Amino acid sequence: MKDNKYSEKSGYQPTVWFLYGLSGVGKSWVADNLAAYFGWPVYHADDDITDEMRQALVESRPFTPAMRDSYFERLAQLIRKRLSDAGGQQDIIVSQGAYKKNHRQYLAAEIPGFRAVWVEAPDVLWERRIKDRQVGISLSSARALQADFEPPDGSADRLVNDADFAHVLAQFQKLR
Repeated sequence: MKDNKYSEKSGYQPTVWFLYGLSGVGKSWVADNLAAYFGWPVYHADDDITDEMRQALVESRPFTPAMRDSYFERLAQLIRKRLSDAGGQQDIIVSQGAYKKNHRQYLAAEIPGFRAVWVEAPDVLWERRIKDRQVGISLSSARALQADFEPPDGSADRLVNDADFAHVLAQFQKLR
């Protein structure tokens, strides 16, 4: 199990495991399975995109930098609230695309115990997941978004989601 990390206030510093990456790599699947395995809460942050972002999706318009900045300011507040609601005694898992480095850096600066983990998937599996979706972006849109994604440097924490939870769990255990 987890090595305890102590803070002066609560005696324990939980980790916010922030899973990010391209649409269709399986961030939500990884988050749900890890949360179930460890008994941690999970937060799918796309559930709280702004109304302006929802409207952009309906109209097939890209998100502007201002939309994203506003969302990530709000997201930092929501994650801190979830930490507070959990009493600061339990790790949480958050899934969100976070395509831009500056937004991941912002969250890292704003959220105690923040730990970003890049989730990737083999290309064939990624394409199949996008094609099989009943709701969401098309494969052509997902490919266009790839150009918008700013990958982390080579030292970033990383999980490869090959749809084998035992393999994903083994990778995650090495990060802990």
